Order: sequence, then structure tokens, then C-alpha cells
Amino acid sequence: PITPSTMSAHLLVLQHGLHGATSDMDYIETQFKNHFPPPAPGQLGLVVHNCASNTGFKNTHDGLEVMGGRTYAELTQAIQTFREQGIHVERISFVGHSLGGLICRYVIGLMNQAGLFDSIMPHTFISVSTPHCGSRRKTGHLWNTVVTTFTGFAFGLTGTELLLEDETQDKPPMIVRMAQKDSMYFLGIAAFHKRILYSNISNDHQVSYCTSALVHQNPYLAKTLECRLYEKYPHIVEHPEEVIYPTLVDEENAGEVGTPSFGRYFANDEKGAHLRTVLSSLQTLTWKRFDVKFDSLVLAHTHVVVKKPWINKDGIDVVNHIVDTFEI
Repeated sequence: PITPSTMSAHLLVLQHGLHGATSDMDYIETQFKNHFPPPAPGQLGLVVHNCASNTGFKNTHDGLEVMGGRTYAELTQAIQTFREQGIHVERISFVGHSLGGLICRYVIGLMNQAGLFDSIMPHTFISVSTPHCGSRRKTGHLWNTVVTTFTGFAFGLTGTELLLEDETQDKPPMIVRMAQKDSMYFLGIAAFHKRILYSNISNDHQVSYCTSALVHQNPYLAKTLECRLYEKYPHIVEHPEEVIYPTLVDEENAGEVGTPSFGRYFANDEKGAHLRTVLSSLQTLTWKRFDVKFDSLVLAHTHVVVKKPWINKDGIDVVNHIVDTFEI
């Protein structure tokens, strides 16, 4: 029960990605704790939970259902522990890096189904370089073929899910199920006050811009957006005005059946229908997009969360931006 001495908290959940550990999120955890005060009587404060239940190389190969179940159990126990300490979790937000963003979306679905959002406000969901549409790559390129084959072979059920190849006779792929509008996962993420996407526009070899930013083409490669960077945040793209990203449905509806533009996206991918379902569904939600550009040819994916400060220090301004724009 909530008593006059109970302190109210905004719980921030951090979730690492594939082959990750809590240490991957240590830097961002420290910055949040330094920026926001802890709970105090009469004052809403921030508490941070850096999820540990999927730490380890093989634990992240077990698929979203198992990984999400572990994190959900860990998180509900953490909320109970806070309650026993006299801290009432009033709001909850998530920051997921890479695969961690998908794990968070699965957990959000479980929380929604359990009715936890009846008493805890779902506030902000932030994904950082997350493969929301999976990790399929364009066919016809040798490197893409090698990466796709390796992903399916080496990463267990998780790899199969990222390639949308876990379909059964009775069920579509997990990533498709999580995007269906009547699913607990979609309804859960739709309940959040804010949904934010941080995406590398280039040089992220693990997660492409389109699957992270939930767009059907990269506007920087298409040269429909200019890449001008903030002075304060030198790796965040600054747009002089709010950018409206066209949805897949809107863009194709502008064309006519039979024209080159109609139905051309994912047309050559055997899972193209699934990709269109995921993207068109998630694009019906409102997302705030922050695009990121690193010159590094290999480290962009880990720079975005400063996974290891000694080698990923270029991403410090991106983490600062995540923290500075977060509202408690």
C-alpha cells in the first residue's frame, strides 16, 4: 500500500543487445543517474534497472519469447523490491540497444497483457539501432548473402527470428506477430507517451538505417534529406524543421497500379509481404526519429551507447542527447 512516506519513482529500464552484458549499458546508466535525482519524499525521482537476465553469449540466442520472459520476470521482481523499499514505481521507460529494443517491446507486451500499465504509466520507449523489421538484407550481393547465412546459422532461434524465417503453419514470424495491431505487443507500445528511434544513417553493419528508423528507404542515400550535424551534438543530424517521413502506404498510394513505384519495396524479397506488414503497421504509430552519423567504418553500432568508453568515446554526445532530451 502507498503511505505518506512512500516515494514515487520513474523506472528506467536498460536492455543490452545480442551477445551483450549489463556492462554495455553502464555508461548510459551512469549518465542518467548523474543527470536526474533519485526518489525523495514528495519528489518524483529516477531509478534505473540495467537488465541482467540475458547476459552471456548464448543467452541471447534463445529467441524473443525466452529472452523476453526472463526480462519480464526480472523486471517484475525489481518493481516488487522497490515497493518493499518504500518506492512506488509511478512511471516506466525503456532504452534498448540493438536486439535489446526488440526484447523491450516483447516485455512491454507482457506487461500490457498483465495489466501493469493500469497502475504504472508507460512513459517513453527509446530504441537505439534496433532491427524492428528484422535483419534481412538485399539479395544479389555476396557480402549480404554471407551475413544472412551466418546470422541464421550462428545465432540460434534469435537469428532465425531476425531473418523472419521462424514462420510455422499456424503462426507468422515473431517479428510480424509483434507488429500486428491487435497483439499485446503493438497495443503495449502504442500506450507509451513517447516513442523515440535513434538510428545510424551509415556504417552500422549490424543494423541498417531502414530497419532501425522504421522507414522503407534511406532518405540520405536518396538525397531527399541533408545531413547537417548539431554543433552541441556533433553526431546527431540537425533538421531545420520537423521532418515528415512518408509512410510506405502513403507513398505507394500516390502511385498507380502498374507504375514502377507501386509495390516495388521488398518486391524481390521472399519475405517481402511480411516486411511490408511489419513496416506499414508500426508506421501508423507516432515516432520521434533522431538520426546519427559516425565516420567510423566499423564501430558505429557500439558508439551509439558508448559500449566501451575507451573505444566508443565518439558516441558520448549521442548518449548526452538521449539523457538531455529525456523527461522524467
